[in-house]
Amino acid sequence: MQFHSTPVNSAVKSFRVIERKLYPNIEQERTLENYRVQCGRIYNRTLEQRIKAYKRRGESVTLYEQQALLTEQRRRMPELTEVPVEFERDALRRVDKGFKAFFRRVKAGTKRKGFPRFKPSRRYRSMIWFGQVHHAKSSLA
Repeated sequence: MQFHSTPVNSAVKSFRVIERKLYPNIEQERTLENYRVQCGRIYNRTLEQRIKAYKRRGESVTLYEQQALLTEQRRRMPELTEVPVEFERDALRRVDKGFKAFFRRVKAGTKRKGFPRFKPSRRYRSMIWFGQVHHAKSSLA
């Protein structure tokens, strides 16, 4: 079990990371493979959207704009609803993280900038689930 701390508004927010190895049966393995391939496609579409927006309009697209677009696309495209939204949002976060790191390196003037690249499905190897913590409030107050 791992623990991570990140500064949030001058306070430290701690959270727990639990990594588990899965031992899926054949049907579950197919389902996870489908999720992985679909997330790889979303990653590449998201990257393409950011590149085109900058080249055509000189604008940058934020993570939140892309999450809103994903929500809209999930309403129109039933195949997107087969994959849990948390996995799809992870693909968006990866693109955002890649661009932030690229611009940080550009600003620092490093020799190798590392522009985010398109990934074939064989290179998209993992998915991250950011589980939600739900707090129930008592109505007996």
